[in-house]
Amino acid sequence: MFQVYLWTSLQELFKYNGTGNTFSNSIPVNVRVPPAAFTLSSDAVYPDPDVNFTVSWTVSTDANNYTIYTCATPIMVINGSVQEIAHQITMTTWPLTRANGDYYFAIMAYNNAGERLSNYIHVAVRILPGSFTLSSNASNPDTDGSFTLTWTNSTGVVSYSVYVYGSYITQINGSLTNVTDSLTSTTFDISGLNSSMYYYIVIAHNQAGQTVSNCIVITVLRATNPAIGTILSGYVTLACVVLGIGALAIITCRKTRLMRLS
Repeated sequence: MFQVYLWTSLQELFKYNGTGNTFSNSIPVNVRVPPAAFTLSSDAVYPDPDVNFTVSWTVSTDANNYTIYTCATPIMVINGSVQEIAHQITMTTWPLTRANGDYYFAIMAYNNAGERLSNYIHVAVRILPGSFTLSSNASNPDTDGSFTLTWTNSTGVVSYSVYVYGSYITQINGSLTNVTDSLTSTTFDISGLNSSMYYYIVIAHNQAGQTVSNCIVITVLRATNPAIGTILSGYVTLACVVLGIGALAIITCRKTRLMRLS
């Protein structure tokens, strides 16, 4: 009959019978335990409106160090599709900065016995375009119905849209007229407007949403029909010529009469 006794680093096997027992030699046993399970989290809200956040994780028992990985899809295994962010770190927090987008993170704990993968987390960064200011080079009032809208650059923008309405714009709805979309420049030329008041805004777009500029008003005051204005101008010129000839004729007659009297 045999019985085995185990200690932390050795075990001894002994044999016994009814009259006594005899001990075997001792052998060393090296017990290697992989890192224990642990949990990854972050302080990012969902969606996160800030480019800066911190990932943190609980301590993995027996872990010597950690490596942080990221990917565009959930991380179930560590393979060529994942990207290493930090290698063999010993702390349990790590600050990160990311632009607009969706990111997945996971941590691998390592020791001499093996490795342990944490859960993965999803961080969605959603940063709206930065604020910006709209203006124009139109005079007040504008007399030809042509001018240029100009605005400062919006940070993080992908494209701009221009809208116009007949009164001050306080909200974006279907009553506004969309002048143009998908602009990447910060100027837009307007022409051919008749006399009226025009209210303009510009909207900056990106993957996270949109930001609206200030609202400006352009007052256009011009002849309703330029052709009529040209005709009237011609009549006025003709009238001036006729009056001038008439006045000259009167003066000439008076001079002739005076000469006869003398």
